[in-house]
Amino acid sequence: MYYRNELFYRLYSIDIKHRARLYHYACKLAQHDNVVVTATDVSCSIWVSLRSPSAIATNLREQELPLFLECLEDGLE
Repeated sequence: MYYRNELFYRLYSIDIKHRARLYHYACKLAQHDNVVVTATDVSCSIWVSLRSPSAIATNLREQELPLFLECLEDGLE
């Protein structure tokens, strides 16, 4: 996706019923990365800038991004 002169890649997509969890996770990522959240009637997605430190480090295999599913499971307990 191209937004505000920057390229983003879709990190996660999930059913719209989990949008609050996705938003919470996006807020955590946004502390260190440029993040965009998009939504349709049935799903929502997190997009991360290709220039973001986490995207660069992930591509170089220096670190992994926090797992969204773990964040989701934490909220369901």
